[in-house]
Amino acid sequence: MRSNVKYLTLGNLIFLVLVFAAGALSGALSEVVYYAAFLLPALLLVILKRDYFSVPLDGVRVKADRLLLSATLAAPTIAVIMVISFATTVVLALLGLEPEQISTEPSFAASALTLAVTPAIAEELLFRYIPMKLLLPHSGRVCVLLSAVMFSAAHTSFESFPFALFAGVIFMTIDISARSILPSVILHFTNNILSVAFAYFGEQVLFKIGVFVILGLLIAASLTVFFVKKDEIISQIRAVFSSGEPYGVDLVPLAFIIPCIAIAILDFAIRVG
Repeated sequence: MRSNVKYLTLGNLIFLVLVFAAGALSGALSEVVYYAAFLLPALLLVILKRDYFSVPLDGVRVKADRLLLSATLAAPTIAVIMVISFATTVVLALLGLEPEQISTEPSFAASALTLAVTPAIAEELLFRYIPMKLLLPHSGRVCVLLSAVMFSAAHTSFESFPFALFAGVIFMTIDISARSILPSVILHFTNNILSVAFAYFGEQVLFKIGVFVILGLLIAASLTVFFVKKDEIISQIRAVFSSGEPYGVDLVPLAFIIPCIAIAILDFAIRVG
């Protein structure tokens, strides 16, 4: 497992470098490098550990009978992410800082493609599918926790760390239960498209009422399913975390995590200054 952690860390470091290169460039070249930031590390990891990828669609296809955990946790997860995001916004306001805003200059469709569709596919490939392939055969709990920490760190922002860490844990847990990344792709897209939609239509009262009513109904349905299937759901969660090798002490992931935290500190210092 330790060698796989090294490969995973290497892939994420390449991702980090390419993302910054994309930010330093402009125009079409910036777009090309941005998408390469997700695709090249994934391609490299597949080549280096191709024995784990011998069945290409394993980890993508999902069976209906494995979706209980996804169906139960989906709506509450979106709600908790929204609450955490709001809480961090309040903390930033108390510190006299403006939260990051989604630009509404492009069309809604363009923003949806860039901020919802692309991350839902590319980030889930890099931060869920690849770790599932490399780490899940050894340890479910290591797969969940390490992928979540790296996913959170990759956001390189103190504002994003809390909700990204929570989302990373839940997304990977339901993916392992379903043996597919499709649940987290859908959840990731739903969360991001809601953020984009609030940026464009958040001033409309009917829009906000509609979103919260639908979300509330889905949460009520989720809680109903939980109480009916409580034992089975808890058993599935325990199964994700209970088996596998102990991780021990391995500082290799810090090679990716520390630069991400350093960038977050720099960003915070610039905003405070």
